[in-house]
Amino acid sequence: GSYKLQILEFSIAFHSVLIGFPVTTSPSGSLVTALGIHQFFEGVSLGLAGVSAGLDRLEFMKLALIFSLSISLGVSLGYFFSLFNIGSSDTGSDYSKGWEGIGNAIASGVLLFVAVEFYIKDFADPEEVHGRKWGKIISFLLGCTLMTAVSIWT
Repeated sequence: GSYKLQILEFSIAFHSVLIGFPVTTSPSGSLVTALGIHQFFEGVSLGLAGVSAGLDRLEFMKLALIFSLSISLGVSLGYFFSLFNIGSSDTGSDYSKGWEGIGNAIASGVLLFVAVEFYIKDFADPEEVHGRKWGKIISFLLGCTLMTAVSIWT
């Protein structure tokens, strides 16, 4: 339990740092709104994982602190890099798009790792109720579809 929670915590914190970078180069209202919603659901999932792992108050506070600081660190690093033109502040430049693409690819890979590591076992479990298994698969595919739609729309 604790090992999985630590990997989940690290993955979400790392992902949050990476998604904080584009805020400094393209601070559009839709991006900030999407990040707010994104962080909300990541926070809820991390909190639920902490509750199910039976964390004590101090461990839970550490979990919340790391999560809370991670996107702020990403925004700060993005701003720092933009000061030295490491990733141009011009959102249309190839350089800026390249850095954003690399960050998004790494962040997506981290989340895919977490999904496979923690949730694929649920799909392969022979004890799983057949209807629940299909419900999880449909929810997963619906989530992927909605995230794709949001990324195209914004």
